Amino acid sequence: MPPKEKPKSKLDEQIRELEEELEMATDRQDEILDERTELEEEKQELIARLPKINEELEKSESEAEAIEEQIEDLTEYLDKLRQQKADEESKEAGDQKTDDEKQPEVVWPDANDIHIEAEKVGKYWRAKATINGKVFEVEQPGTKKQAIADVRSLYKSEINE
Repeated sequence: MPPKEKPKSKLDEQIRELEEELEMATDRQDEILDERTELEEEKQELIARLPKINEELEKSESEAEAIEEQIEDLTEYLDKLRQQKADEESKEAGDQKTDDEKQPEVVWPDANDIHIEAEKVGKYWRAKATINGKVFEVEQPGTKKQAIADVRSLYKSEINE
């Protein structure tokens, strides 16, 4: 575009300004028309896709209903199996109770008569006693004497349950 001539008069300057303004308005009008054309095309594409979208919605709704029914069936079956397992465990516990009644009672020695091993592990004392196959153990900071006392206390609390 060639450089614009300098206006010779005030009237020429006003004419030039109005021509520029008119050109800008015309350009904007063209842009608006282009945008409207694009939007109209998008609208037509969406209208064309609408039946397919509705079809997909209906399909997903029927799938959701089928899945919901399947979930209900699976949940019912799972509840039945859990109840069956609980019944079996209850029955086994009842059977074991009668077995326990037949077994001789375990004799637990006095807390002061148990043998406790203690060893230093880093900054902690590990004290442990195994009585009648059951392990009583503590690991703690402090003194060896305190760790042994805590094992005796743990032993007393567990055998007196």
